Order: sequence, then structure tokens, then C-alpha cells
Amino acid sequence: MILPLLIAMLTAPLSTPTSTQPARQVPGQISEVPACIPIAQRTREAGCWIIVDEPVGRLPQPPLFWHLDTFPTRTAAEAAKGAGAAVVESLGKFWVMTIAGADFRAGSGEHVADIGPLLLNPQTEYSAMYMEAIFTPGMEAATHTHSGPEAWYTMSGETCLETPEGVMIGRAGGPPVIVPAGPRCTSPPPAPSHAVPSC
Repeated sequence: MILPLLIAMLTAPLSTPTSTQPARQVPGQISEVPACIPIAQRTREAGCWIIVDEPVGRLPQPPLFWHLDTFPTRTAAEAAKGAGAAVVESLGKFWVMTIAGADFRAGSGEHVADIGPLLLNPQTEYSAMYMEAIFTPGMEAATHTHSGPEAWYTMSGETCLETPEGVMIGRAGGPPVIVPAGPRCTSPPPAPSHAVPSC
């Protein structure tokens, strides 16, 4: 079984997620979620793949949301793309991913989700990193921190995340997981009913 999700991370300049502890091993399975790498270097299905990583500068005043819209073709997605948005091909679809106010819509595409509000500092210059992650049951991530918020859109199954504030569960069709800047996070081993932990 594979469990796909999309991840948006807004980071301050010159920073990347910092791993502070190795992932735990789960016997008989690929257990460690490898560091996210550019999708051009993909050699297997399971893992975390960076699709876009580009500067977006200072963002408009909050509240801001991560908007996900799908289009039938890349040409249609490019035509609908606004300033600061990114067009990505992921999980068999063409997506326009935008950080904007709550009422934003990307043209005539199918609006899939708006995730937020994201806790952002209007004085900070950010980069937007959009990732595709494919996990299998039992995979875990190392404990790490971020310089900006991270949000997940779970396409199927469940994702589980531990932060100093407690456990967050992301379910397909349910509320998103949004991690503010700074906390250490890790993915714990799932309870038997949980499909996949990830961070």
C-alpha cells in the first residue's frame, strides 16, 4: 500500500529543515523517510520529492492559505497561474499551488483545498517549497525543525506527527496538518489502525 501527500513549506532564506535525531527502524520495512530530494533525482516510488523550491519574497498581510487547484493540462494550469504561484505536475495531476488570502481561486480549475491559516511574519522574505511524498506503512522521519510553517494535504490514508504541542493526525478529506515554524517534529510509529506516519 502507498499513501501519497502533498507538502508545502515556507522557509526563511538560507535555511533548510534540520535533522536532529535519526529515525527509528521498523523491522522488515523501509522505515526511514529519506531527506527530501529534487524530483529529477527520483529513483524509487516511496520517498519525499521536491517539485518546486523558489523565492516568493514578502507575502501579503495574513491571514494566508495554501490553495491547491487542479487543471486538465499544463497549458491550462500555466494560463491560470498568478504572481507567486507555482505549476507542478504531481500524483497524476497538474496543480496550481498558491499562497494567498482565503477567497483566492485560480481561474477555472477545480479548487481542491485551501489550507490555513498559515502563521507567517509579513516582514520575512520566504521561499516556497512544494513536495510530493509517497510513504508506505511504518515509514518514519527523523526529528527536525523548520524556519517557516509546513502544511500537508493528505491524498489517502493517514499521517501522524508529533510536536512539542502534541500529536497531529492528517486524514484524507479531513482537516490538514499545519506545523508552525520552529517546533521539533517527528513521526511516531503508528497505532495498528494508522496507515502511515510521516513528517
